[in-house]
Amino acid sequence: MTYKATFSKLTLSAIVISSLIGGTTVKADAISDLKDEQNKLHQESSVLEEELKNKENQLSELQLKKGDLQKQISDISADIDALTAEIDKLAQKIEQKNRDIVVLTEEITELKDLIKRREEKLADQARAVQKSDHSFKYIEYVLEAETFSDFISRSAAVGTIIDTNNDVMTQQMNDRQELEEKQLALTKEKEQLDELKQQNIVNQNNLIARQDEMNDQVSKLLAQEELTKSEKDKIAVTQQSIADKVSKLDKDILAEQERQEAIRIEEERKAAELAKAEQKATESKLVGTSSTNSENNAANSVSNNESNANQSAPSSSGFIQPANGTITAGFGNRSNPFGGGASENHLGLDIAGGGQIKAATSGKVEYAGYMGSYGYMVLIDHGTVNGQSLKTAYAHMQPSLAVAPGQSVSQGQTLGIMGTTGRSTGVHLHFEVRVNSVHVDPRGYL
Repeated sequence: MTYKATFSKLTLSAIVISSLIGGTTVKADAISDLKDEQNKLHQESSVLEEELKNKENQLSELQLKKGDLQKQISDISADIDALTAEIDKLAQKIEQKNRDIVVLTEEITELKDLIKRREEKLADQARAVQKSDHSFKYIEYVLEAETFSDFISRSAAVGTIIDTNNDVMTQQMNDRQELEEKQLALTKEKEQLDELKQQNIVNQNNLIARQDEMNDQVSKLLAQEELTKSEKDKIAVTQQSIADKVSKLDKDILAEQERQEAIRIEEERKAAELAKAEQKATESKLVGTSSTNSENNAANSVSNNESNANQSAPSSSGFIQPANGTITAGFGNRSNPFGGGASENHLGLDIAGGGQIKAATSGKVEYAGYMGSYGYMVLIDHGTVNGQSLKTAYAHMQPSLAVAPGQSVSQGQTLGIMGTTGRSTGVHLHFEVRVNSVHVDPRGYL
């Protein structure tokens, strides 16, 4: 074998080997990329599976809370029904007392007439005695007795007349005392019934307010439950999408493996044919030149995901300060205390501290209960002042209010206890002054 033939054989073999190695690398990279993508999808699916479990746990907790709240609402409804029944009974008792008062008034009128007649009769007797000097006639009547037994009889008769008059006077005093006692007992009993009825109305109103608050919480839980279900459904859809992609990748990998296997077989066949042709050329001592150059380039790509989180005593107006504490927010524009960088128009005065909330001045309770972002609130109507309607509001109090709608309150009377119900960032009183239904700065009244 000549040097040139040997060199041609070696060159051809190197080209074939290089072609096979390059093809194998490309094939391996393609399958590796598919498997890498598949692994990433499996990781995403695992993360979503964990999120799905969290959402299911959240749903379970929300359903438990909802069930607990609904039971409390049912219990409160039963209490409200019981109080309503008790109030109805008290109303019937008060109505009966009013009927008793009418009857007693008639009895009192008759008794007064009887007393008047007795007084007139006693007055007539006194005038008759004064005019005719009956006292001496009584003595003469007794002394004119002819016998001792007659004397005894006449003395007894005069004594009877005197005793009768004394009995009339005694009955007069007893009747007056009985009248006063009946009036006092009836008035006291009616006052006790009225007081008990008012307290039951306050308790009933507090229960209704508590029921409103719980219904509001149930509504929020239902909205949160719907949101969580929606998020869970979205996760399930995403999971299914990932599962479909993984299934497709399985098919793609299998197809790529089959394609690469077919290419390998074809390349081996071509190499065998080329080797066979070379063998024949060598044996026939034919010189031929064949050059085949092939270049294969492979590129690998890496992707990175990054995430960053930036978190960024009465005044001149007659009002008293409704609570003890520090004024933490005034009337007008201020930064939103719940964050977000936005500003808001604050419609009242915030006083942070604790303890009792008192009426700034006297008035009539227009509302007492739970009112959304105000939480437990009392609204007092102070009537018309200087030709303008004047009202004050006291918000974010604890659930047990001390007054009910329709109740008259005096200045300094306790309305409730400072709390943090509703849309609140901490324990404080939100105090408002409304003139003709328009919010004004409370500082002008304190």
